[in-house]
Amino acid sequence: MDERVEVRSVVRQYATKSGTVRAVDGADLRADAGEMIALLGASGSGKTTLLNIIAGLDVPDSGSVMVHGIALNGLSEKERARIRLEHIAIVFQDDNLIVEFTARENITIPLLAREMSLREAARRADGALDELGIGELGDRLPADMSGGQRQRVGIARALAGEQSVLLADEPTGALDSGASRALFERLAGLAHDHDVCVLVATHDPLCSEYADRIVNVRDGRILE
Repeated sequence: MDERVEVRSVVRQYATKSGTVRAVDGADLRADAGEMIALLGASGSGKTTLLNIIAGLDVPDSGSVMVHGIALNGLSEKERARIRLEHIAIVFQDDNLIVEFTARENITIPLLAREMSLREAARRADGALDELGIGELGDRLPADMSGGQRQRVGIARALAGEQSVLLADEPTGALDSGASRALFERLAGLAHDHDVCVLVATHDPLCSEYADRIVNVRDGRILE
């Protein structure tokens, strides 16, 4: 199998007024290309912190993280940002779209940051929107879309970027059950049809119907 993410003995702890809290406590996780994994856990279980570490948005206190064969340990913030740009797509609960830009522009901007031509970036953006059945949203601003549509634009951004890893953090938190099912189906399709490694942090049990593997997260520990 093509291993895209490997987490080994990762620990991340924070000092609080009541003492030290281990948000991630000795986590081990391996995820392959073409696989959708659901990280199931209650709020505060550590799953979001784990995703942030895999994305290079946070740095573990100990342990190691490999993404697409690249060790994140010891990289500078700028180097980790480059890894995200080239290899990691992130879908946030609040969709993270830039409100002043259209759906097409929100997809093309990260591609332009990779020194892609405007013509190629626009072609990829339109192709991704069409593939997800939302081609008509290309010229719309985020304020003119539903929550489900904005999340699908976020997935289209990942599809257009052709990143090998997609991390989704509570992507259905603001969606109804119908939109949630549609979103999980799209994420599973991205994994299975495009060979992407998809990790979804959620407390939504619907995700288990679409995921290839369920990983339970409790008190910072991974329970498989």
